[in-house]
Amino acid sequence: MDKPLTIASSSAFLAKSASNHIASTSDSAKMVKLKGNYTFDTIKSQLMAKDFDLAVINLADAPFQLPDGLVIAGVSERKDATLKFLGNPSCLDGTSLRDIKSGSKIKVRYKIVKDQLLELFNDLDVIVDKSPIVEFHKELDKGKIDGFIMAKFQFEELNIADYKYYEWEFSPYELVSKGGEGVAAYLCRMDDIYHRKIIKEFHHSPTSVCTNVERKITRAFPNNPIAAYCFMDSRNNYQIHSSVSLENNHRSFYSQSTSDSLADKILELLQNETNVPHI
Repeated sequence: MDKPLTIASSSAFLAKSASNHIASTSDSAKMVKLKGNYTFDTIKSQLMAKDFDLAVINLADAPFQLPDGLVIAGVSERKDATLKFLGNPSCLDGTSLRDIKSGSKIKVRYKIVKDQLLELFNDLDVIVDKSPIVEFHKELDKGKIDGFIMAKFQFEELNIADYKYYEWEFSPYELVSKGGEGVAAYLCRMDDIYHRKIIKEFHHSPTSVCTNVERKITRAFPNNPIAAYCFMDSRNNYQIHSSVSLENNHRSFYSQSTSDSLADKILELLQNETNVPHI
């Protein structure tokens, strides 16, 4: 990089990790922090004022309609976005999450995860909270909650004593992640060709194929809680899992060898199927 690079990152663990990765490639890169209550209009204003050259945020938090002049110029390679439960063993009547006690207090980050969880266990006390995972962990440690569910990559922030807690890793057939989870988005000015070329060096095309499918599905339900998770499996087929809360929680899954029309196929299934998952 010929010019100094200023990178603005949200406080989210994923965005900071992606920003540090870019910064590590240049001796002249400088990191600044986006304010906790940032808006995309303020990001645009600061980019236009050249307060920084690019902004890094969680793709799951990015709107579909960005302010004029702002563009998602690339995305990071995806971290593991499948969902994981961490809880106090005392909230179980047995040795499995299937044996979770009625009324157990569980925290999640998104309404769609709550809706799916209540399809599995309809007698839990599920609370939606946008706090970071370290705050969830503190509440669990103090006994204020019985457990929480987060994407697996977020557990990298924690130093957990394995013996102390019960863990359960969900498959996408059980709980589906929010679209864009585990992926950082790189924002810059649309007319900033120089920095768009830099971002292109860090853009992960295989991830963008999957997140484009997820975002098309999510865009189709602007007023409903929705989850979508697309990935390539061990047979090199694309799998798409999705869940949307309409009158009931609709679940669907589809797999094929190409991403072409994959979003359209799952959208058709979501409108017509209600599949209740099982653990």
